[in-house]
Amino acid sequence: MRHHRLFTAILLLKCGLSFAQLPLLDTGAQSLLAEAAKAFQGRRYTEAEAVYRQVVEKYPGDPARRQAWLGLARCHLRGFRFEQVVESIGKLEADYPEDPATQQGQALKALVQALRGDFAAAEATWRASVEKYPALDESTTLRQMGGMDWRKFDAGPFLKACREYLKRSDAVPQLYEAAAIAFWHARGEMGGQWAELIETLERVQPRLPTSGEILNLLGEAYSHAGQYAKAVQVTEQRLGAVAADTQEWWRLKYNVGHLWFLAGEYAKAKPALGEVAGKLPAAQALHRWALLDLAETARKTGRPAEARELWGKLLAGAKDASDTCAVLERMAQSWTAEGNDEQALATYQRMKEAAAALGREYQAPWSADFGIACCLAKLGRGEEAEAAYRALLKDAAGDAHLWHRERATLELGKLLLATGKEAEGRELLTELAKRGVTPARKEAAGVVAPRRNPRVSGLGEHGEGRERGDAETPSRRAKDEAHG
Repeated sequence: MRHHRLFTAILLLKCGLSFAQLPLLDTGAQSLLAEAAKAFQGRRYTEAEAVYRQVVEKYPGDPARRQAWLGLARCHLRGFRFEQVVESIGKLEADYPEDPATQQGQALKALVQALRGDFAAAEATWRASVEKYPALDESTTLRQMGGMDWRKFDAGPFLKACREYLKRSDAVPQLYEAAAIAFWHARGEMGGQWAELIETLERVQPRLPTSGEILNLLGEAYSHAGQYAKAVQVTEQRLGAVAADTQEWWRLKYNVGHLWFLAGEYAKAKPALGEVAGKLPAAQALHRWALLDLAETARKTGRPAEARELWGKLLAGAKDASDTCAVLERMAQSWTAEGNDEQALATYQRMKEAAAALGREYQAPWSADFGIACCLAKLGRGEEAEAAYRALLKDAAGDAHLWHRERATLELGKLLLATGKEAEGRELLTELAKRGVTPARKEAAGVVAPRRNPRVSGLGEHGEGRERGDAETPSRRAKDEAHG
């Protein structure tokens, strides 16, 4: 989803590890730790967990076990396996009771207690840690929530406690900020309740005036809700608080242009996007993102030749398959918007070929498969579309990409209803509607609602749902950059 691109830098920072603070001995454990950290930063948490466990088991006397225990705790936290997080921190404290590394573990423990809704225990843990190591500040550890699988989070107890905690005026500032960030993920990103989230963050932000994180999340909430002018205002507020010509400053400058682009205010978007594209090196991602937006701006304002020229420039300068796929996907979405589904299909097929060089942990292969299926459905090639949706769902079993799995289920169910396979279609949509509150599930519930004729329209609306801001849409840009 395009909204999520605005805050890639923050998402990546939240995935970062602070292990560099800890000294390493020159042992065989060091290479394993580097391998585990690389897997963690690539969001391959099962792989990272296995390597960290090797360090713990193979090097019982090596100080590198400090990082390994912390790494295991972080991997467990990504899957909300709270008991295992606490267990790993306990092992760290048992092995190194007086080591400053334990403060990172204590910060993780405080975060777990907060996510369980026990803010009193979280504050006690945090205060005890600060008293023991007053010179160290592990508040960043509390904010590192990137990559956590919020679908596995039983958010009820947390949300109930968090709403009350965020009303307090005497809360520990570091935990108060972490609580607001977690509330954003649980209520906004996964729940799509942007109105409540905006109201909450507007109340929280004045109490944390120096928190760039809260401003970024408030800006993203505004953009999800379609309040682009407010999102620009918040982003410009951040822009004025950071040093000019830094990477963060350019990210925010791009965000301003992109927000006006999303709002359809192309005259306001073009100067900011043009500045980013003109002054940053072609090798930088921000340069490419700005050119993509400028190409789309040209297309939407009646300059198709300029759009094609920019797309050609981007394809020629693509540094890898991920870049190529990003351009081709935008081109395909543009063809769809113009009603040229044949050309869109051909472009998605090109994207699929390019995506073959990427692993399935990237979003691009899934996006290509979904786009192809949607185009086939819109072109009336029902049997081929049905087969394509079924193949995608077979590959996307388990915890694979939620957005594509749910949208494919929705579109397949609607296709089956439209092609006379009503029993199976209704069963698929009914099951999807039971799972929660994401937009795909809401639409499924509407299609199979009793005493209502299902209106099977918009088959294969690839891309449009993501531009509207579906809550479960993947942060494709952030994930691909993290992997790449």
